[in-house]
Amino acid sequence: MSGYTWDKYEIKKLIGSGKKGEVYQAFDPDMKKIVAIKRMPSIKRAKREAFIMKEICSHKYLPKFYHFFIEESHGHIVMEWIDGATLRQRTPTNEQEALTITLKILEALNHIHKIGFIHSDLNRGNVMLIKNNPEMLRLIDFECSQLMADNKDHLQTNSKKKKTTFKITDSSTDERDDLLRVASLCVFLLIGKNRVTYHTLEEIDLKNNELKSVLSRAMDPNKEKRYRTAIELMEALQPFLT
Repeated sequence: MSGYTWDKYEIKKLIGSGKKGEVYQAFDPDMKKIVAIKRMPSIKRAKREAFIMKEICSHKYLPKFYHFFIEESHGHIVMEWIDGATLRQRTPTNEQEALTITLKILEALNHIHKIGFIHSDLNRGNVMLIKNNPEMLRLIDFECSQLMADNKDHLQTNSKKKKTTFKITDSSTDERDDLLRVASLCVFLLIGKNRVTYHTLEEIDLKNNELKSVLSRAMDPNKEKRYRTAIELMEALQPFLT
């Protein structure tokens, strides 16, 4: 694949592929730097994700968005190259590292929520650590992101100008759904068990019952009992970080 060119970008190698697209490492001759290109067969999906990234990716824990173009009947999203591994490939070694990662994910989510979106697909494969450093994190992949129902008027004005459509959440879906996912991810990072629910969490020994209580509240089946915002959950978890 090396030596092939799309638009102005010199393709270096294929990094990964799935049902919805492929990711390549490429060189941008204008910026003179390595970038990542997400190539998607659905131009509509690619354009939608590119618009979302342009709206939200101005935070240090989100990948920088550079460019969108169409070539060979595919949509291409050009973004920051992240030299690291996902949490599927590299897991924390202790409680403090797990909490550090969780708090930084929450910082990114707080930024996304303030703009009016829900990530909707928070999992180990969508969190990357740069050079294995928990202090250098990126929350990635916004293909499933949804526009919050109470922000649709403001953001759809901009999206219509670019002929972009969004999946808008119903009134029962909000940022607390992202917080449930991040709490579940935190449990995995702490104990290495996946798909832990509110009910099975009660059977798990986290050693720190106060921390367990915080995570349990974030995962409560009754959404009204959960933390309302990412900031609230961050403030509840911060005291456990020493």
